[in-house]
Amino acid sequence: MQRVDIRISRLLKIPLSFLEAGYLHRFKPSHMTRNMHMDQTQQALSPQRTASVVIYLEDQPLGSGHTVFPLARLQDEMDNVNAVGRSHCSEDTSQQLHVCNTQQKTLFPSEQLASKMIGAWNKKLTSGQVKNRFFQEGHDLLRLGQYMCSQGYGVRPEKGAALIFHYLSDAGKETIQVTHGACGLLPNAPSKHVIAKFGCNGVARET
Repeated sequence: MQRVDIRISRLLKIPLSFLEAGYLHRFKPSHMTRNMHMDQTQQALSPQRTASVVIYLEDQPLGSGHTVFPLARLQDEMDNVNAVGRSHCSEDTSQQLHVCNTQQKTLFPSEQLASKMIGAWNKKLTSGQVKNRFFQEGHDLLRLGQYMCSQGYGVRPEKGAALIFHYLSDAGKETIQVTHGACGLLPNAPSKHVIAKFGCNGVARET
């Protein structure tokens, strides 16, 4: 873990003392998506978290245990979506097979709606209106994340890979686009283990 911490500190370009100890998280098969959330701590706390590093310790099948960002667009994300769609088709032995193979996936929500949602939420963030950074049952961001999970969006866990994201926009403001969540695991999938680490803008608190 010391070697991992050194690599992370170099990637984030922060001193080792600015890195939280983090934790190991286990997701069991048939895990359900329960929330979308932001990793930032409350504004009153200091130092503030500025970046997250999620290290995947096992491979997951396509469509199982992805990490989704409801209001962000990820590079090569549509490759996952199309691959999951094809895997669903391959299991379909009915007359719907041809229809399934010819369906075109589209980004959800529309880019216009996503832009409006991002703008509205970022205003709330910068004005201090968002007190709870966990979005749970009944919340639009959770419903959107659950839909994206069902379609195969997000980052599929691959053994040894690290997902890194920073909390601030290009303008240096906290952004809603880092809201994310863990998709459910298929019943026959292996358990999912991740190591979560957090970079801060000062000497990290003990966790």
